[in-house]
Amino acid sequence: VWSFTPNQTKATLHCKSQLLCMGWANRVDRLLLLGTSTGKLRLYDTETKRTYCDVESEPGYPRVVSVTSSPNGQLLVYGCAAMVQSDIGSSPTAKSYADPLPEIHSPRRKRRPECTGALVCWDVKAMKTERSLPLDPAPTAVNCSAFNHNGNLLVTGGADGMIRLFDMTQCDVLMGWQAHVGEVYCVQFSCDETTVFSIGEDGKFTQWSLHHIGQRVTDLPISLDACNPLRGTAIGGNSRSYESGPVPRGRLFAFDSEGQYLLTCGGDHGLVSKVCTGSFVPYYNHMQEF
Repeated sequence: VWSFTPNQTKATLHCKSQLLCMGWANRVDRLLLLGTSTGKLRLYDTETKRTYCDVESEPGYPRVVSVTSSPNGQLLVYGCAAMVQSDIGSSPTAKSYADPLPEIHSPRRKRRPECTGALVCWDVKAMKTERSLPLDPAPTAVNCSAFNHNGNLLVTGGADGMIRLFDMTQCDVLMGWQAHVGEVYCVQFSCDETTVFSIGEDGKFTQWSLHHIGQRVTDLPISLDACNPLRGTAIGGNSRSYESGPVPRGRLFAFDSEGQYLLTCGGDHGLVSKVCTGSFVPYYNHMQEF
């Protein structure tokens, strides 16, 4: 863990299990949230350099794949998932992005066991699980989630390709729709909170209306690396054919506070673009990559 003022190492953690996601608790900026592959959500105090608490995930879902903190810091929402096939002795299968992906309802597209999961709310003050949120029509792994400014709404992206919007005052789903072919990798609210943006396994970066369920506002152009910067190197010189790799965890894009500029992944660097109506214009004047 690094501090930038002054620029120095603040804490170093050694973990025996694989880390699948991380984040910070709001209002307690020293509390680091770490999701592991062994069924634990670890709350680590970077000031005392000690584990504050270990939260056990739901039975049957040992991988903590996403975590987010409410704006007031009182609630943590984490997604936990079943074991991946490689964890139980199956070898991964290479996937080519040059080939057309099957439709969501195609009989060729089967639900993988590791796509199942749960979405859990954990009370920081009471230090206990508050409840699990409903994931209709079937339990699914939640790869990403984000609160709105006051914590009343939560948007999530699932391994089933669905985006769900939760009313956190009622702990229930307000709406949900099929957003991507394959998994949703990253989702967040727009600055005015009237739309949400998502990146999916199908390589699309899409803006969705929150006034009309499932209404696509626009598909926005981004580089292939922005969809999954963790993929392996290209096979056979085909720039659109990649070795199978881990699903990316964490935020794959970010807007500035006014929603005028967008930061995305560009392979081995970041790309900053200026947001225009229905498109992004590369922003070269001050920063192209870093």
